[in-house]
Amino acid sequence: MEAEANMKKAVTPDPNAKAVTETIEPHGKNYKTLTTDILFLLAGTIIGSFGSVCILVPNGLTTGGLAGTARILQAVFPGLDYGILFGAFTLLTLVAVYVFLGKKEAKKVALLAVMYPIVTLLVEEVDFQLLEEKDLFLAAIYYGACSGACSGLILARGYSICAVDAIAKIVKKYFVKNAPLSKIILVLNSAVILVSAFFYGINVALYALIAQVVVAKVIDIIVFGLQSHIVEVKIIMADYAPVQDYILHTLGRGVSISHIVGAYTMKAHDQLLTYCSPRESVLIRQLVAKTDPHAFVTVIKVDTVWGQGAGFSNLLKPDSEN
Repeated sequence: MEAEANMKKAVTPDPNAKAVTETIEPHGKNYKTLTTDILFLLAGTIIGSFGSVCILVPNGLTTGGLAGTARILQAVFPGLDYGILFGAFTLLTLVAVYVFLGKKEAKKVALLAVMYPIVTLLVEEVDFQLLEEKDLFLAAIYYGACSGACSGLILARGYSICAVDAIAKIVKKYFVKNAPLSKIILVLNSAVILVSAFFYGINVALYALIAQVVVAKVIDIIVFGLQSHIVEVKIIMADYAPVQDYILHTLGRGVSISHIVGAYTMKAHDQLLTYCSPRESVLIRQLVAKTDPHAFVTVIKVDTVWGQGAGFSNLLKPDSEN
């Protein structure tokens, strides 16, 4: 009853609600939330910078994305500093986002585009190596853990690193509009690692792939805990079109629309239903929050989904083979 009453308020908002919100939030929740955000971002960038500066570079390891691109240039020009290269690529990416995706998208990554390179340069001044001797396997595991923790902490607070994700959005908008964003990111990271193989050797590139697996796993753990790889997401909101389009064309997931009636008000509402990864559910929640702050979103872990889709089990195979 209470939930539907709140939904009713979302459909027919109180004209005085905005004024009350604007009066209260700047002195309470917004400042507290911003402080928490900064602490999470600072922790994430410190951990990520530690992984790159104290593990990745000293052990001769490489990776995907902007960090991997910086490592390629270091192989070509050995005297170049990693922190400076990483900062330059990050700022160039920010400029590209502003030019090709607009001011709105640039604002989402601007803070980290400045914070991350600065923290990286500061960590370089510490001059510390985690491993006493070079060990590519341990480096891949621990760098992957640090990089995943960095991305997970940042993503959990609704922010995005100005890196390969941003470049993937540009590629999607201008070149492959129908391709899921996750697949574009995978291709870009794989391409950087493949090129790295020519400079650092195939073994190093293979260890970089191990690091990528660890990164993905740690992100899932931080963002969604030790739970299923597939979740069910249900969304009730007034204007669902932007979210529906995002799920279909950006995430490349299927989505169903059902019409439901609340027993409290007997009013009809539209409900979206999709199955996706934990990380994608966070992205969906962030978009819903920006589109309709009064919407209702439920996320339920799913043991198994049989069917066609990323992370789904093959309907024709027994569980032991999936």
